[in-house]
Amino acid sequence: TGYFLERMGLGSLDELPPLAPYLPDIDLVDVDESSGE
Repeated sequence: TGYFLERMGLGSLDELPPLAPYLPDIDLVDVDESSGE
């Protein structure tokens, strides 16, 4: 994680942007019922 932050030019994980706006709506996610997940 430290190396990742350094490569991204960040000082801590708190500086990462929020990812939620980029995730698909839960209704659009295809769940494979045979996997049990």
